[in-house]
Amino acid sequence: MNGVIRKALNTAYVVPACLWEKRMPFASARLIRAVQKHRMRHMVRHAWKHVPFYRRAMEERGLQPSDIREPEDLSLLPLISNEDMRRNPSIFHSTMADPGRDMVIRTGNYKEVLWSRHAALQWFARISRTREVINNLTGKKSGYTEVYVNSPVNCNLEINKYWEKNLLFLGRASAKERLDANDLYEKITRDINRLRPDILYCFGSFSEHLVKYINSRKLPFNPPAIWVYGSDTMSCGTRKLIEESFGCMVYSAYNMNEMGAMSFECERRDGYHLNTDSCHVRIGDENGESVKDGEAGEVIISNLVNTSTIFLNYRTGDRGRLSAEPCSCGRTLPLLKDLMGRISDTVYSADGLNISFGQLDGQVGEVMEGVALYQIIQERPGHVCWHLVPLPGCDRNAVEARLGRIMEKVLPFPNRVEVQWVDELEFTPGQKRKFVIHRFEAACS
Repeated sequence: MNGVIRKALNTAYVVPACLWEKRMPFASARLIRAVQKHRMRHMVRHAWKHVPFYRRAMEERGLQPSDIREPEDLSLLPLISNEDMRRNPSIFHSTMADPGRDMVIRTGNYKEVLWSRHAALQWFARISRTREVINNLTGKKSGYTEVYVNSPVNCNLEINKYWEKNLLFLGRASAKERLDANDLYEKITRDINRLRPDILYCFGSFSEHLVKYINSRKLPFNPPAIWVYGSDTMSCGTRKLIEESFGCMVYSAYNMNEMGAMSFECERRDGYHLNTDSCHVRIGDENGESVKDGEAGEVIISNLVNTSTIFLNYRTGDRGRLSAEPCSCGRTLPLLKDLMGRISDTVYSADGLNISFGQLDGQVGEVMEGVALYQIIQERPGHVCWHLVPLPGCDRNAVEARLGRIMEKVLPFPNRVEVQWVDELEFTPGQKRKFVIHRFEAACS
């Protein structure tokens, strides 16, 4: 098919889909549930027919597609994780997948997620839910300038290339600019000042480092109207620091390549509305059993729209809790509250009373004045080594004293806590920061 004709047909599908997506969060809970259930049943039948992994898993459990009638029944399927993807990503690919037409997302040399053309276009349309909120917050419906600061090795670039190849338009921004996160911070700051963006997009950890760098050196800075961060989180207090220092709003996105546009913050910015018409989300305990709304645990999610790479009952490794109360914004989509970092960001104590980094972060964030970034390295359970990256003029003794007083209460003897001042932290190949790094096998099993 001619490229222009293909783009025109895809765009003719996406434009009305964007209008539908903007309205769906305000639909009745009954309608959203009906759409979710319809998509879930279709996905289970598809997985049974076209993904040998799920066919075997259901047969081993004595299940037929007809046995999975409600979204909650997805818990009958095996739990899968990122480690399963590392071992053999192809087992989750549908026999109907078409790499020649599908959107292909590769992470490193181990993960490959295929998105069917239809699901990829839906993903683009579903972002309208986020865009509608940002439009409301900025007071501008179009004509804004967006600046993205990311690494040249970034999945988002490949995703946007796919949409550019298949659509005639890519939104209402008057200008989109990309900056290299590997450049010097002074250059990035100058470029942001020159471009004067309405909306600035960065990783959470990068945002944290950049704002503290600007503040510590008292650099001139023209802030955006909205500072959007995603992909990883920022430490407690940084969001407040950005808003107080620069007078701009901070907006967060919680999405992933396996699930697409799975959630968005509303204007209240107090949690993530889950797009449950296109996915199913539950919170599980350490064994994967569902917990009650309001209780914390691991976010477990099923993609109900992508038929090329199937993820049902997928352990995200993220900690959070579902709100037991509806949001006052009027949207009927459920709310994911208190996203508390990765399950792997667990601090292992000597007595077995382990804690999540999120519990620590809420306490130590306020005493890290003069610290650009921080991270915990554990050589063994009960040993906690803080790696701190100082800003110019940092009072290291004061930081160590305040941090020590907190740690004495949180992880008392026989746990051992120390501090090391470093030039930089350890990052993943995708330039994401892990808050806790373990050097022992048991923590990763």
